Amino acid sequence: MNYRHVYMLIIEHAKSEMKKGLRPQNPYDYHKRFNNSYYEFHHILPRSLYPLWIKSKKNIVALTAREHFFCHQLLCKIYPCDATYAAIVRLAHSNTKRKNAYKITSKEYERISTINAELARKRMLGKKKSPEAVLKSAETRRGSKRTAEARKRMSDAQKEYFKNHEHPRGMKNKRQSDSFYEKRHVKRVLCIETNEVFISIGKAAEARNASHISGIYMSIKNGWAYKGLHYKYV
Repeated sequence: MNYRHVYMLIIEHAKSEMKKGLRPQNPYDYHKRFNNSYYEFHHILPRSLYPLWIKSKKNIVALTAREHFFCHQLLCKIYPCDATYAAIVRLAHSNTKRKNAYKITSKEYERISTINAELARKRMLGKKKSPEAVLKSAETRRGSKRTAEARKRMSDAQKEYFKNHEHPRGMKNKRQSDSFYEKRHVKRVLCIETNEVFISIGKAAEARNASHISGIYMSIKNGWAYKGLHYKYV
């Protein structure tokens, strides 16, 4: 099937009706009466692929909701890339808010969403957040509280994960570099008996081969001895 040919047939038909005055010429023509009272303006050459044609009047055509969605389906065949699939997914999500919208089947919605998710996964594969982005994300979440339902859901998901995956437990799995703690401005910890100073509770726990930081934390908070030693913040 020649998808480009079918696409251009729809576009030419819409343009011919616009010339005859059967379709709006621009968004301000909606006060006039047309055979179909609802139209959407479509960029013939996709905006994401042809940014120089965004404001060109020759590149914009009035389509019905059904024509608009079908044209985006054809564009996915003509230009199979992230941009065209992202556009059709956005169109599908906003479909319920549009008047006289084209009814999308669950099978079609699943198909385009699956393809778009796979393209997004490949696009993000191997990418890591910068330290600045990590700190900014942590700052936006500071002070926010999760509901009891959200905490339970997260706990159940973590239990399910550890049940199905062999995963090392304790501090051996949580070791971080000194720079990791320095960026977060954590408090230093002093071992009173040995006079050792650690950059964080985690580093103190690593030095004592502890399975968790709770022992040293309780020593700091309540003055208890942990493995015969006492700790405090400095």
